[in-house]
Amino acid sequence: MGRVAAEVQGVPMFVLSHPALLGVAGDLSLFTDISEGDVVHMMRGSPESLVKRAGLVIDDACAMGGWRGADSLGGLVIYCGGCMLHVRDQMDEVVEEIRRSMPGAPFLGAFTFGEQGAIVDSCNRHGNLMVSALTFG
Repeated sequence: MGRVAAEVQGVPMFVLSHPALLGVAGDLSLFTDISEGDVVHMMRGSPESLVKRAGLVIDDACAMGGWRGADSLGGLVIYCGGCMLHVRDQMDEVVEEIRRSMPGAPFLGAFTFGEQGAIVDSCNRHGNLMVSALTFG
């Protein structure tokens, strides 16, 4: 499930919420907070999008830093542990996407469950199923 955090050129940017438990009374617990009145959208993805996502996030991080990925000196990639479990047999492809985005640059990756970071509106938020990157150039 996702909530719109901001829009960039008319394209909504979502903060995602992963279901945790379905209660006996039909209640749903999430790994993030959703407030009364929030508009929630049903989201979907694919293994292919999860594989490509880390490289795309690095491309964006480099662009925001003002350098090309080929000029990167290194990076830190946070990749959701739940996403990793879903594509665990394809993690070598995720690594190749990162290497494609920062050719020759060393990087460190971590698999977390519940991610924190700045979304396009520059507010720090807690989300699920997220990928973030810090690149050095």
